[in-house]
Amino acid sequence: MPCKLKSSVVARKWARTSLAFDDTLPLGCPQAPKLLFDLKAAEDFIDLVVRVLHVVDSDEAVRLIIWDGSGNAAESDHALVSALQNKGVDIPPHGLLKEVIMSSCWSVVQEMGFVDEMLASWCRFRNLAVGRNELLPDTALASGIREILRFREVTSFVLMPEFSLDIQRRCSLNKCSNPNPTINFQRRRSNENVAEPNQVVEIRTIIPDHIFKSVPVTPLREILNSLQIPRKYHCRAFFRSVWPDIEKICKPKSDKSDEYIYSFALSVQEGNESMNIIVYGNDAAHFLHGIPPCDLSKSTSSKTLLQKRFAALFQASKASHLCIKSYYVSLPPGHSSGSINAVRYRLFHTLLQYEEHE
Repeated sequence: MPCKLKSSVVARKWARTSLAFDDTLPLGCPQAPKLLFDLKAAEDFIDLVVRVLHVVDSDEAVRLIIWDGSGNAAESDHALVSALQNKGVDIPPHGLLKEVIMSSCWSVVQEMGFVDEMLASWCRFRNLAVGRNELLPDTALASGIREILRFREVTSFVLMPEFSLDIQRRCSLNKCSNPNPTINFQRRRSNENVAEPNQVVEIRTIIPDHIFKSVPVTPLREILNSLQIPRKYHCRAFFRSVWPDIEKICKPKSDKSDEYIYSFALSVQEGNESMNIIVYGNDAAHFLHGIPPCDLSKSTSSKTLLQKRFAALFQASKASHLCIKSYYVSLPPGHSSGSINAVRYRLFHTLLQYEEHE
């Protein structure tokens, strides 16, 4: 089969997969591993891909200090920061620190000889039990709600190869191409105290590797004129604007909830064609990784970070790779268009990488 025809067949098969069943995950992985900043929304159990930075071995319980590059470093528990400082372990300048309580399961890990490898490799933990504000030995609880991770009998972990897509995504959060983050932190730390007036900003989007390599790019004109709905696409376009204003792109999940969710639209353009793409929920949190949704009228730091990212995005000199999906929505009776359905487009599987350097 000619290469071009084979690519076309792959594209059609991928695009026609029912959205309800599209998880684009490896066999045996019912859910993609979450990032640490997703913990607030976690329920009973969670899967994570993390680096174990340090093992705190006390008489009461063994605690693993973990990191994946997501979230806000300022929200890390002070006890975890102190534990790393006391042992001379380099503290990541970016990303949230959390801990896993091992309890009786630690002896099995030791007997299997996994401790050194655990500290040297990325690890995937499956079925970590999630609790909140549990009383822990040798640990003073911080104010407010705190998520506690426990390694139970149903929990497992595997050592991950550095070429894994999940690890590539986490490395893209902080450009940690070396699988050992400590080396990268040391390099950054040596330069952090030097003022650099002429910083260069780089911004690009990252989509899953199998889509980037195997699914051809579809022009916006074809997407807008397509009658095959729902359908998924790999496209390239320039970002032009965001709606509503940045201060309003987060909204409460409900009237009585203190939790927020991203909900906004981005205008993209290719040549003379343009479209509005909805960015919502988990897809939006993935796109704007490291900046959890919050009340942006009060959180000036998050608002400033978002303003920087969007400003760089709209000034990008190269078109960005995107994954979007089309679908129908029902219009209210008597709508001015006279139609009962309308086509909408939504972003998915797309991560925004923002970097500042010389």
